[in-house]
Amino acid sequence: MLLVTRGDAADESEAQRALRARIEERDDLEPSTFARLAALATAEREDAGEAAQLEAQRRITQAEDAFSRFDYSGATTQLNEALELLRPLARRATGRAELARTHLTLAMVLHVHGERDAALEELRTCVHLDPECAPDPARHPPELIELHRAVTEGGGEDATLTVTTDPPGAHVSLDGRREERTPATWEGIPPGRHYVTIERDGFLPEVHLINVASGAPAERAFALTLGSESARASAALRALQADGLEAERLWREQASNLTESDVLLVLSVTPGHLALAAYDARGGILGEPLERDSDHGDAARAFLDGALPPPTVPWYGQWWFWTPVALGVAVGLAIITGFVFNTPDVRIVGGRSVPE
Repeated sequence: MLLVTRGDAADESEAQRALRARIEERDDLEPSTFARLAALATAEREDAGEAAQLEAQRRITQAEDAFSRFDYSGATTQLNEALELLRPLARRATGRAELARTHLTLAMVLHVHGERDAALEELRTCVHLDPECAPDPARHPPELIELHRAVTEGGGEDATLTVTTDPPGAHVSLDGRREERTPATWEGIPPGRHYVTIERDGFLPEVHLINVASGAPAERAFALTLGSESARASAALRALQADGLEAERLWREQASNLTESDVLLVLSVTPGHLALAAYDARGGILGEPLERDSDHGDAARAFLDGALPPPTVPWYGQWWFWTPVALGVAVGLAIITGFVFNTPDVRIVGGRSVPE
């Protein structure tokens, strides 16, 4: 149980005192300390991104070595694997620049191998990611530079792209430059492949490579995947906090490492106003949020009992089940004890047992 308070009440309110008292009465609710929740979820994502970049760079180095040995198949395989590793990095400008360079390298390998159309497609993708992406005359053959000129001069009729998500309201960007909220529609899209980045609080970020045909409207729908418990809890907290640095600080310090069993209870108190909401670790609402124009402790306790009812004890845990069981065990032990201590001692005399 994580209790987060907000509002400008100077002292602890009546509702806040009542909630703390009720939580202390409940053996099944244990308030979490803010210090235990200080891990940063963003740091984990950054570490994963750096590992992917290092592995992708290793694949690119292997591709360059294979290309120098005229192993075109090996070079294209390594470069395609590097692109898969780098795709999630399209959410950042530096990641898009690295993706563009890798597409350019693959275009050169494909062109030397005689696959002109495939090389042209890679050059288009390179330019979509980074308009400054261009072959270097000192490193690339003149034929590739001509292909790049054909791409920049245009070719084909622009199209329309529509992206929807389930649930809607996600932040979506096209090649990192044209940002919208889903459902989103972009017009005047040049034909070719485009990187679409989708991000929504509480869900895993996604990056998709979408092919848009010349002059044809394209529609893509994506079902988002729920993120980890900590991500969903942090999303719930941010939804209830004000925008800005204060919300980011609270999220990082109080909700980034919630476990699945933790509950987020948010209390908003201002003079003459009370608002309460409870969320589980997946960011789902528990019960009906409470809002009223008074700071009333009884209302706060009733909300807590309604949103988080005490756990029910099964039949085998009830007193009326264990009381007769305990009495039966006690009676049985008493009978056994009586037999043990009241049996007379005997000895054998002339083949007969006689008491001593």
